[in-house]
Amino acid sequence: LLAAAAVGDGVSVAALLAAGADAAQRDGEGRTALTAAAAAGHAGVIEVLLPGSGDGLEQALALACQGGHSGVIDRLLKAELRAGGAERDWAGLLEGAAKGGHGAAVRLLASRMPEGPSFGKWCRAGAAAARGAGAEDVAVFLEGEARREGETGSGRERGEDEEGGVALGGAGAGEVSGATAALGGRRFPKVRCDAMEELPQVLRMMAWEPRAWPVVLQDVAPGHESAEVRLSGEPVRTAILRVGDEIPGTGCVVEKLRRRRLYEDAAETVLRNASELHFRSLATGEVFRAAPGEPVLSKESTVRLRVVGVEREWSAVVGDEFRLGSLLLRVAAMERGALTLENRLTRETGQVRLEVAPAPLSPGPGQGSVPP
Repeated sequence: LLAAAAVGDGVSVAALLAAGADAAQRDGEGRTALTAAAAAGHAGVIEVLLPGSGDGLEQALALACQGGHSGVIDRLLKAELRAGGAERDWAGLLEGAAKGGHGAAVRLLASRMPEGPSFGKWCRAGAAAARGAGAEDVAVFLEGEARREGETGSGRERGEDEEGGVALGGAGAGEVSGATAALGGRRFPKVRCDAMEELPQVLRMMAWEPRAWPVVLQDVAPGHESAEVRLSGEPVRTAILRVGDEIPGTGCVVEKLRRRRLYEDAAETVLRNASELHFRSLATGEVFRAAPGEPVLSKESTVRLRVVGVEREWSAVVGDEFRLGSLLLRVAAMERGALTLENRLTRETGQVRLEVAPAPLSPGPGQGSVPP
């Protein structure tokens, strides 16, 4: 059961449990199937194991935070809430995610942590841990959270209602934020939005802020035995990699190489641009696909969003959740032209298209240049 859980084989895990395997049993290192799955980032297996997992939720949650597995963190937090678990070590969980530079996990924890005097202290400690580990973007986010909490105080003083939304007539509703605000349900404006088809009229995608892995595929050898990859870091260099090799400087391993056959006019032709390289992050278990000459975008890419009628912007990453009107939404996917949102209750999806900013006007006669 431990072996199946560690590699994410949910079918085998379910079969073993049905046959009488004990999910609460520990190995010689003190691991359970739940902690093995949490450490490896297998969120689907977590769901199967939770009913018989015993008292290992807190250890599994700590391991998931250290690995930045936001899907696992989400499920374990909800399981502890249902079970009425003991007081949670928010400071330790946040510090574990921050040290690893796991932005999505840190945002998720910050949105779930209870408000109060300790919130700012936890955020500042997490920011210090992130900065010590070189994760500057995570440190800046947490410092902003601590600063906003200190400025706004309790939810009642911010004009929040019983459900955690900010009424449009409340404090700061019409102000333009100097920097992008953090995504969090308790700070999100309350607006009327009761159906997925209303999203394009209520929400605007203002910017696409991609983060790319330094992996650019050149080509896969005809026999699939190796791939030529350009590493676009400093310095730029080329490497020849095989399945199982770790990509230098990325913490990722090559999982699959292939060349697809394309058919033209009933004649089989193998084209160079049909090559693909799949690689997996050892830290999060996420799999990415590289095509020749194209940058591989990280799931840490962000979009900038704005609610219509509320001049306030914030950044979001894949996996973030928020409430908009009566909808509980999750950022399911993002790309250059559109953002895909999922309704967590009905599993419906909807898209918000990128709003292209108008080009600056050309200067008239006698006027200076217009800044871009």
